[in-house]
Amino acid sequence: MILLALFLVGCEQNEIENTEEKNPLVVDEEVLSVKTLKTSEENLRFVAGWLDDMNIAYVDHHDAEDRLQVFNLKTGGIHTIYTDASIISEVLIHRSKKQLLVKTSDTSTEANMTVIDTEGRVLDELTVDSSELEIQWNDAEASKLLISAFREDWSYQVFLYDMSEKSLEPIELTDPFPQWMGEDQLVYLEDTTIVKESLQTSERSELVTEVNRFHASSEQLVVEIPDEEQTRFTVLDANGEEKHSWQAEHPSETMEDVEFTDDDNIIMSTNLSSDDQDGMSTMVQVIDGEAIKRYDPEVEGGLLNCSPDGGTCLVGYRMDTLIDLETGGTTQWLQLNEVEPVIETAEAITEE
Repeated sequence: MILLALFLVGCEQNEIENTEEKNPLVVDEEVLSVKTLKTSEENLRFVAGWLDDMNIAYVDHHDAEDRLQVFNLKTGGIHTIYTDASIISEVLIHRSKKQLLVKTSDTSTEANMTVIDTEGRVLDELTVDSSELEIQWNDAEASKLLISAFREDWSYQVFLYDMSEKSLEPIELTDPFPQWMGEDQLVYLEDTTIVKESLQTSERSELVTEVNRFHASSEQLVVEIPDEEQTRFTVLDANGEEKHSWQAEHPSETMEDVEFTDDDNIIMSTNLSSDDQDGMSTMVQVIDGEAIKRYDPEVEGGLLNCSPDGGTCLVGYRMDTLIDLETGGTTQWLQLNEVEPVIETAEAITEE
């Protein structure tokens, strides 16, 4: 009986220790075990973002090819959906999570864009003469792209590409970094003024002045406005009407990245550039247009990518850290070391 009791106690202790070694992730109020993706700095290109609430897309290099892969946080399964002999320099995931844009380049003066579905089937291809591209995908209409093509002297041309029409049309803008607002309207900076312009009618209107930077979605935008003492952040609707405003907590706090989870909720990362916190990032959540919840994930870099359900975000320069927005807890899902990357499994994207 004594030996049996000691055996049971030992089993219970092992079970507790094994549980503590797993990374917790809260999804739909259930605590799930998060698998860790282990690869090396040499093989990993970058993390692209969420495909759904459990699968993350990333790019690595293997056997002279770049691979667009999907990692399942629950099962640890890896599924390759696209490969290319050229270097994959960027992957955009459309807000619908049904299409991905893969950018590659064979020369320094040309860029290739390939649009695929989540199974890797090619939907469209386009080549643009450019030494550097900035691409904005329309959240409301997946067939439309804004493409800013830069030349070596940093002169530029902005194009509207319509996949359904296979048309590439130049647009004359004073700002090379326009953003979409709805299906056919653009917002961009002229000096420090945000201008909204219709692609159909060319009608222009000024939304707000004295702006440092901004992020836009289909129906709203977040702007950073300098103040006498500390920066002010403001959420505006599509007509420029203020929905919510708050002051930065730190004098050096500036907007880094923004996720619009829905019409009334946003997640924003900010950068702290003071001497004692240089490069560190903080996060602000605006809920129902009013409540503000702050997080300090203690990671460097303000990149931000949130799951479709808006409950979990990837943060950090590498987006290697998960943060649960309900609890503020963080866990590292991506581990970079000098070991061989995990062996690819035959599993496709595993659904809950």
